[in-house]
Amino acid sequence: MRSHTRLILSLFTFLSILLSPLAGSASPYSATWTPTAPAEDLPSWITPYNDSLLISGFIGFSITPPEDQSHFALAITICFEDGNGGALRVLWKNPRADVLLCPDLLEGIKTSNQRTLLLDASLVGTGGLLTIESTDTAPPVTKVRCAWVVNENTLLEVGGPIPPLIIAGEKTVSASEFNGDRFAPSSDEVAGRVVRALLSENIEILSTAGLEFQTAIETAPAFARLEFLVSAPSLVQPPALVCNGTPLGAVSITWPPLSDPGWISGDDGTWRYSGWLKASAILPTGLLITGDNSILLGGDTLESQNLPALKNPVLELLFPARESSEAEDEEIPVAEKL
Repeated sequence: MRSHTRLILSLFTFLSILLSPLAGSASPYSATWTPTAPAEDLPSWITPYNDSLLISGFIGFSITPPEDQSHFALAITICFEDGNGGALRVLWKNPRADVLLCPDLLEGIKTSNQRTLLLDASLVGTGGLLTIESTDTAPPVTKVRCAWVVNENTLLEVGGPIPPLIIAGEKTVSASEFNGDRFAPSSDEVAGRVVRALLSENIEILSTAGLEFQTAIETAPAFARLEFLVSAPSLVQPPALVCNGTPLGAVSITWPPLSDPGWISGDDGTWRYSGWLKASAILPTGLLITGDNSILLGGDTLESQNLPALKNPVLELLFPARESSEAEDEEIPVAEKL
């Protein structure tokens, strides 16, 4: 059983962008390609290269923006198997520029994955070539969805936090995904009596032995919540949670709409999700104590042949209200590294 510790805390600021699709998945402004899909099923603005190129580690699409719509950006969602090593990069080429959208999609999580990239309208120009290049002879790509998007406004509460999200169609992804960079974990955050503390900066593979996070808290919280991202979780048995020896059952997973490109049908007719999903759980009052605490995820309820990965685990703590005289002199309790 692996154990991790994390020191809480630092302040957090994040800027968000809101992108809106021009229409639903059946519209002429979006296209979904799979290795077995007939090319004639795609709209006229996207044309895949000859399928024979799949055997050479290369997938390509010729893309031309809709007529007189130079302000359109392109959201590109790529689903792939992430477990054989190597590299999988994405490029955009046209007379205006050659752009490396992502140097490597792979995260080494040994299961299905997906990534959404944004091709800015200034780079689209009159069109170009989108390529996905793999170090493997056959690229591990299972699906590609392209959708034209436009900037939209959203209403935020005055003085409230800006949500660190970008919305493309019915998908909600972090802002860092679109720029093609490697995964960057969240920072710690304080908002009044609420502390959000990152438990690990790494991508972890869950196991049947369990993955444990340990943290020390100066003062027991009044209420607590755990959240994290989990890759390709089981539809019938999500990871189980144990807090300080108390089993709390399976965590809750936010499943996306069935129009999400991450849904993949297997040869046997079963369905699975390719990509990262948000998971969360409430830790009942009294479970977290002053002093050392243990949070265990995974366990023998997981399928040993299909172990999900985990990243960005955050422990959210609501501390008791203080007397006004104390509040002026004391800081919010924080967790300490064991």
